[in-house]
Amino acid sequence: MLEKVKSLYKVVLFCITLFFSPLVSACIGAIETVDANITLAITMATNMVEFILYYSAPQSATNDKKFRRRQANSWLMNLKMDLSNSLSVEAIDQLNLPLIFMMKRVRNAFEKVGILSSNPRYIILTGMPSVTQVIIATLNHEPEAYDKKGNWALGIINACSGNPLIVILPGVITAYLATLALFTTAEANMSSGLHTAKEIRDKKWIDVKHNILALMAVAQLNSNNLPLSGIEIIESGHFKVKMVGAHEVHPFKALNAGPGTMNVSDAGAGDAAVHDWELSIDGLHWTAYLTTRHAKMTATGLPLTTKVWFRTRARVEGMPIPEWDLIYVTVN
Repeated sequence: MLEKVKSLYKVVLFCITLFFSPLVSACIGAIETVDANITLAITMATNMVEFILYYSAPQSATNDKKFRRRQANSWLMNLKMDLSNSLSVEAIDQLNLPLIFMMKRVRNAFEKVGILSSNPRYIILTGMPSVTQVIIATLNHEPEAYDKKGNWALGIINACSGNPLIVILPGVITAYLATLALFTTAEANMSSGLHTAKEIRDKKWIDVKHNILALMAVAQLNSNNLPLSGIEIIESGHFKVKMVGAHEVHPFKALNAGPGTMNVSDAGAGDAAVHDWELSIDGLHWTAYLTTRHAKMTATGLPLTTKVWFRTRARVEGMPIPEWDLIYVTVN
């Protein structure tokens, strides 16, 4: 316990310095409203002084080793609550990027002495992207068993329905739910023993999976547009957040190249591959746009200031046809 206290003492001193740093920034850059950070620093400093005075007091009948240990554990819990309750979204918005990454060091230091942060707002704070780190949306633990895939997909569709962070038209949600219902029926028909039941079920799941990827593409674009809330946006749709280096970002991308024009490219799949490119305005109806031998193409005549889906796949003769890869972009 004594070693833990010594380690924690160093961490808290670092935190106190850290949380007062916005006050210095306020004097230099006229940043306002740093009360939340200052209050947290004062609370931590007060608790730390009280604990040091108590721990250094002479041992007595009412101040034995076991009682000290209980008091120490109680103090650690109070400190964790101070951290969890004092860090809010408002406070986060006032922190500059270097300070955010210093906060990540604080979180790691606290974990080393047994204090684990479970507050989602604090996780958002420590997961901010830098110029070399990007937030990526991925699927969150898709079940292997088909009888569980339906509920997994339903959870994502419901999470995106009426979600102000991932805005999907009600008609699209209704259509996706209808596709899911077809898969659920096909899965139920598996018990009938029909020869084609499994094939039908598998095809229906491909349709459902495609719709889930379309929803995730929307979450990804919204995260890209609002990086300070990127993690919150992605997780609100029941997707998983992955932090990757800029060089690891998925290669499928579309860049504006003039009014109504976008250059779309993928990673490529060798000279033997044929690349299919399709476009959707509503996430329901897809139009075959182009087929190329190269992993890139230019789309023209697109509606201005509109968000559209692109999807692509690379087909190789004699090989199974892969799933579509999707992105959601804004046409300028």
